[in-house]
Amino acid sequence: MTVNATKPPDVPTLKESGVPDIQAAPWFAYMAPAGTPPAIVQRMNQALVAVLREPEVVEKLKGQYFDVIASTPEELGRFMREEEARWRPVIQRAGLRPD
Repeated sequence: MTVNATKPPDVPTLKESGVPDIQAAPWFAYMAPAGTPPAIVQRMNQALVAVLREPEVVEKLKGQYFDVIASTPEELGRFMREEEARWRPVIQRAGLRPD
């Protein structure tokens, strides 16, 4: 599952700041260590999704400009692969490395 941060109304967008061709939004995800048994991953995911659907939690996160997207581990994996592919050229051009 991911939690996307949204823009507060008084903060200009990148486009409004003079950078029209970039679309970027920070996101957060809950993850388990590699090799965690699938049954445990599913149980963790179900518990987190239940919490993230509680009205008080949703309101609290929305009050901090977050949109909650409760998804499956498979959907998160697909999203992360898409993000990595989208940002790979930018990272390479900038010469960034995960040191």
